[in-house]
Amino acid sequence: MEPVTDADSRAWWQEGVLGRLADTPSADPKVFLPSLGQGDGGLGTDGVLVRSAGLPTDGRIFDVARDANLRVVIEFSGSDAEDARQAATEARAWLERGAAGIAFDLPPRRPAPRAKLTRLYGAPNERHAQPPDPPEALRRVVAEFEDRVLIARRATDLAGPPPHGPDLVIETVLTRQPWRAATFGQAIETAQAALPVTHWPGYAMGVPKRGPFAVGLSVEDSLACSAALHLTLRGTPCIELGEETGLPANAARRAWYRRLIDLRRREAALNSGDFRRIAQEKSVLGYLREFEAERLVVLLNLGRRSRKAHLPTGFSWTVLLGVGPEEGKRLAGGEISLPGCGVLIARADTPQSRTLGGLGQRRATGR
Repeated sequence: MEPVTDADSRAWWQEGVLGRLADTPSADPKVFLPSLGQGDGGLGTDGVLVRSAGLPTDGRIFDVARDANLRVVIEFSGSDAEDARQAATEARAWLERGAAGIAFDLPPRRPAPRAKLTRLYGAPNERHAQPPDPPEALRRVVAEFEDRVLIARRATDLAGPPPHGPDLVIETVLTRQPWRAATFGQAIETAQAALPVTHWPGYAMGVPKRGPFAVGLSVEDSLACSAALHLTLRGTPCIELGEETGLPANAARRAWYRRLIDLRRREAALNSGDFRRIAQEKSVLGYLREFEAERLVVLLNLGRRSRKAHLPTGFSWTVLLGVGPEEGKRLAGGEISLPGCGVLIARADTPQSRTLGGLGQRRATGR
């Protein structure tokens, strides 16, 4: 796999937003697929991961998806991928019917005890005869088709670089983080540090599992912040759909996600830019997204009380999207008040070539 850089011409799954249906849909594809796509009233995703188990094999789901300008990626359950030959056969059948790719859950790899290595893998001169594992078998099949993607979901905590083979590895580590700004920031930086240049990052996120409800936040409040975090990171977002998030059924939540997705498409810095965390206080998470001459700041207050937040100094900012700050408002760099569960996404009004003043940069970045 060639190194992926932001200057390269990228595949659809690198530039787009994915959704994931945890359960096989029982509704008519003509009903639920348009609600996920980019048409009026849709969520705005480019592709959706759908479980293969129980899904009709007549191919009509792909016909409806094309009409909705949506790609369908077939996700195998654990039992589907246990046998490499079976997985390859099923994957080829789905791709021939029109699937845009194949997804699977990546099992944790635990080192075998030393005494069992020969029994499990054979002697060194016998290992070439061992059948490929499911990820390798799936990779070979997907490579036979043009413009298809192999996606792996890694459900365990980050434990080093992504595996070789899948085009995209979707990490689920953010959903399981404690609801603290510093913890989220550290998890993102750890994920970036572990990412080789040959890989493009991907993150899944649904309803946060640990913390927001203990401090008195509702699902609506926590989703407002977590969606803004998820959809302003570098990489491919994968939104968990269904009863857990209320998406796409909940109209208010769908509208908020759609605004974030549309903003992500308009602003190159959100889709392609570098990520740089900036120091904030207590419950506020802040970072810059920078691409060529464009600089955007994202500030998220994960608490239920108003907090002080710091905009980098040296130029003014225009609010692009916010919960609390009025969109289109001009803000000076320096200290601002961000309401509980507040979101601020703003663009710097000066060229990227102008640098922050020394004292302002140290305050903004913590350096």
